[in-house]
Amino acid sequence: MHWSARRGAGALRRAAAASARAAALLCRAHSCRTTPSSKAQAPRFVDEQGTKWLRWEQRPTRFLLIKKPGVEQPREALRLIASWLKDDWGAARVLVEPSVLIEDDSLAGRGAEAFCGSEGEARDVDAVISLGGDGTILYANTLFGNKRVPPVIAFALGTVGFLTPFPPRNFEAVLQRVLSEGCAAQSRPRLALSVVEGNRPPDDTTGQARRGMGRQAQGAAGLVAVNEVVVARKGPAHPGAPTLACTVNGRATATGGGEGLILATATGSTAYSLSAGGPVVAPTVQGVLLTPLSPAVAATPAVIPADSVVAIDVVPPSSSCVSVDVDGKPGLSLSVGDRLVITQSPWPLVTVTASSPLGDWLSDITSVLNWNLQPSRRSGGEAGDRPPHLRPGGT
Repeated sequence: MHWSARRGAGALRRAAAASARAAALLCRAHSCRTTPSSKAQAPRFVDEQGTKWLRWEQRPTRFLLIKKPGVEQPREALRLIASWLKDDWGAARVLVEPSVLIEDDSLAGRGAEAFCGSEGEARDVDAVISLGGDGTILYANTLFGNKRVPPVIAFALGTVGFLTPFPPRNFEAVLQRVLSEGCAAQSRPRLALSVVEGNRPPDDTTGQARRGMGRQAQGAAGLVAVNEVVVARKGPAHPGAPTLACTVNGRATATGGGEGLILATATGSTAYSLSAGGPVVAPTVQGVLLTPLSPAVAATPAVIPADSVVAIDVVPPSSSCVSVDVDGKPGLSLSVGDRLVITQSPWPLVTVTASSPLGDWLSDITSVLNWNLQPSRRSGGEAGDRPPHLRPGGT
């Protein structure tokens, strides 16, 4: 996912406060369900000719539609998809965020309901349909926390589209095929955070934090990253490089200064980590990237197994507070003695792909990053060399 998608996610988060206020009113008016009416249809992966194929065992009937509030471009597409799901597909529930329902009152007439974000209601969703860019998917991830995330079918209506393979003009054919026949999909590992506060020695085992021992920091529960976790100096108001001690599976890897450290998924390898000198990693690779930020000593990025347990301690003589950002969102503050533990979430983010996970990724890094293109072709190349939604005149 490209770094500029974080700007889109930021705009979505700024709209979240308005959405929450609207939810308080709409959820009372619409009597939102707090428990699922029946068990959500969890799809399963099957291996077909070497490709992971996602297929629902029963017909999915409950959908959550996500768009950036206040943006006009996806509005008509959302209306059309909501109507198609209700009238043609026979969906039992079509959910949208309260702020979206308020800005377009015609959606209620098309059968859309307010998604109030309760745990039971989140469990009730069979699939998420995203209308926007990668930032919209990052935002959708925050709605489910460290729980099961329904498969995401993403239509390209944003600026950056590493995770949005489908043009909206073909939504009927795409949804009919994906929901009826199944589809190729990518299971993307997510990073779960746990923070233990207090004067803990840097050589303490990470097992205690994983078992929940110690005093848990407020706000850490439920934080899950799709792209990256950034542990860094907390802005110019807190001068001085932080001193971080990093361990992987209980073994010390580095202790030193610098601006901080990025822990990125393969999905996030094209985001902030790439800007800091990290490698580009295919999403099919199960690994976590450790990318140092302006290290005080010679250090190179490294890729470790995805199931590793990474612990980061803020140790003396650190003279500055440390911030923890999750997918570009300011999350937590750490002080000397605090420990951040990052593990792989048991619930990945599953995104539907147009061809195959590797095929979509190779197409995206070529068209978006100009990867491995000759200089004469980097100005644009032939329109046919790019995915349909990135060609001139595409949507």
